[in-house]
Amino acid sequence: MAFISISLFTMRLLQTLIPVEKANHVLPESLMDALFLLSVDLPFRTAYPSVHEAVIAFMEQLNSEDYWVYKQASETAYSIECATTFMSCSAKEGANFLELVELAEKALTSLPYHKHFPLVRKFIHICSNIYSSAQSGPVLLEESQKVLLRMMSNWVPAVRAEAYNCCLEIVKDSLGIHNVTKPVSSICNGINFLLHPKVLYEITTFGLQDSNNEVCLAAKALLTYFLQGRLVMTASSWNKFIEALCPVIPLLQVFADMEEALGTSIVALCETSERGEGVLPKTTLLKTALRFLFAKKLTLRTLGIKWLSVHLMNEKESNCKRPELQGNVISKAVSLYVTERSVDLKLDDKGTSFFKADTVRKVAEIFTSETVDMALRKSAAEQLAVIAQDMTMHSVIKELGIVGKIRSILQKCVHQSGKDFEGMVLPCLSLLRKVVYADPVLRLSLAQDAEFILIVTRVSLLLQNDSVLLGEAAAVMCLLLFDEVSRMDTWSEEVPTSPPPFSLPVAVVRRFHLPVSVSTHHAVSVYTMASPLCSEWITMKPVSDMLRVAWNLSWNQGIDNFLQNLEKEPVANENFSDTLKLSPEEVLTLRMTHSTSGLQDCLSYITQAVSHGEVRSAVARMNFYLLNDRLVLNCLTDYNMSSLKCLPWHTALSRFLLVQPACAEDEKLLADVISFLNKILREQSRSSDSQDLQWILEMLLKQSPSPLLDLIIQKEQTAKKDLDDTQAAVRQHLQKELMVFFNTLMLCLTSVTDRAVLANRKSNDPHSDAGCSRFHFILNRIFHG
Repeated sequence: MAFISISLFTMRLLQTLIPVEKANHVLPESLMDALFLLSVDLPFRTAYPSVHEAVIAFMEQLNSEDYWVYKQASETAYSIECATTFMSCSAKEGANFLELVELAEKALTSLPYHKHFPLVRKFIHICSNIYSSAQSGPVLLEESQKVLLRMMSNWVPAVRAEAYNCCLEIVKDSLGIHNVTKPVSSICNGINFLLHPKVLYEITTFGLQDSNNEVCLAAKALLTYFLQGRLVMTASSWNKFIEALCPVIPLLQVFADMEEALGTSIVALCETSERGEGVLPKTTLLKTALRFLFAKKLTLRTLGIKWLSVHLMNEKESNCKRPELQGNVISKAVSLYVTERSVDLKLDDKGTSFFKADTVRKVAEIFTSETVDMALRKSAAEQLAVIAQDMTMHSVIKELGIVGKIRSILQKCVHQSGKDFEGMVLPCLSLLRKVVYADPVLRLSLAQDAEFILIVTRVSLLLQNDSVLLGEAAAVMCLLLFDEVSRMDTWSEEVPTSPPPFSLPVAVVRRFHLPVSVSTHHAVSVYTMASPLCSEWITMKPVSDMLRVAWNLSWNQGIDNFLQNLEKEPVANENFSDTLKLSPEEVLTLRMTHSTSGLQDCLSYITQAVSHGEVRSAVARMNFYLLNDRLVLNCLTDYNMSSLKCLPWHTALSRFLLVQPACAEDEKLLADVISFLNKILREQSRSSDSQDLQWILEMLLKQSPSPLLDLIIQKEQTAKKDLDDTQAAVRQHLQKELMVFFNTLMLCLTSVTDRAVLANRKSNDPHSDAGCSRFHFILNRIFHG
């Protein structure tokens, strides 16, 4: 109590003497620590919000670092409030899903602190229900998915593990072997929330490579259940899964192998039958076969060339195309795209060019002309390949139909009569690689063109002995095969200001043998949220205390409910981690800072006291509450006075006013009680409420003779008694308090203009006339001699 009073006095003094904007020039640095402790004192903030605002204003001027820590701690405390509100609201029937999602999103900030994992599980089940409902709108679906991804990518491993394990439980429940006898349509809706490209991308790119083994195992199990779950899924659910998976397959193939269940399931997914068919669409199957040619494992490259040969043989008019697919060509092609030299994809993008558009057009005309000699056309193609290094010239090149002409030349080259075009292939591929790299629209178009992909494949097989040409062909193929995962805007909420035209996830670059030097992205998930408070600050006792108090108050929906729940069974109040529970000292601090409970405790101590010291201590604390009220504002406030009026303090104190003190200790106690009443009366004089005044008058007039009135007229008799110095001092102090008390009482009576108080006493007390006459007689004798 003394700490609070000193704090209130200090802030009152600062506000009175020093303008906030000049605090940095006047106040000593030693005050900074005190202000910081007050700023993170949540019970103080709850009891005195206006004073706390002043503390923050001064701290902002004095110490920006402390202010930053407070702001982050305050945001975390707000997030804690959202977390507990989410838990409370989610338990109610008919809860609004969108509101729950918003609460869950705000709760993410504090999740690494409190680690209340039932929140994660509750939200993921809600997310499952949202995606199971046909009534869920696009905003609700998108926002719930965003929160799900942030939970799955949380920077705390335990949170990620909880999210993945909960998802796995839902998938097991839906696709487990125990569901074989159940109607398929009734069990698949629960997994819809996972059947989305962004969710599968998160699981594949980050879950499968997570540093936490529990997350890694759960991610593997999730994907394995999906890949092996066709028989227990509805046709629509399976098709939805394949549709969501197709953009992620370039990443999924990273984890293909012939040993583990997941790896073999991925291989089975990518398999092409002898008829050129499989689980995936034909174009996707072709691309998966070609991607395996970039694999580091020979077994996968062997499978890739085997499936690729099927696509080539089933190609339209394959008998008219080169090369002939005989054993030597195919066997040498196992390491077709495993090149020794990496092609640097970077182009010049300075905004200005050394080349003129007219010159480029003239060179392009030579290249596209069918009547010009082949050697000149090759020279023009080589010049265009050099010019294409400058990205500013790409618009000119494309508008002249160069890409279409390159396609035509490559197509003629692989024809049985196309040997004359072989010399044109290298500059054409170099030019094409540069244009495709810089143009994502063109790249997407060619990446979906199975015929063009087969043309580039045949060119690679036909001229595989030319290492330079093969390097360019491999680079073009790499751009087309990994286009799906190169688009950061597809997988990221925020894209860098100037992203490279083409970049790949780190996982692809690390696990495939790529023929290009390429920029990388997504070393960590874009949904990973940094902690607002670093571990250094969270472990600081003032901050950790603040967050722990915030959790308990929010969990119980306010300090009043918290204090009430302390009286209940522990089971009803301890549904969270022991590290979040308050110590007895913290609970006591909360009770003392909270006016109602603090005053109630004081009255309980008075009622149950077995010694004078206990009562005097309780009365002293009650004086502090009144003092704190006076320090908050320069007039009567509603904080503690209103709390006092709701409590039976009249009953608690009346027993000390109705009897004569029998000893010095009694007189000390009575002096303290009278002093407290003096403060009450002074506040009463500023208020129109006369309830306390009526009670005091009743106490004085209830007994005849009145102990207090008799004590006041004993000042002459005390001189006749033999009292030692200590007794005399105690008696003198009591007399002084009584004099002040009756003087204040007279002032209060004069403020009641219609004498309503006395009238009430007369109407309710048959002895009121005699009592009032005696009361006035004694007061006149006291104050007028």
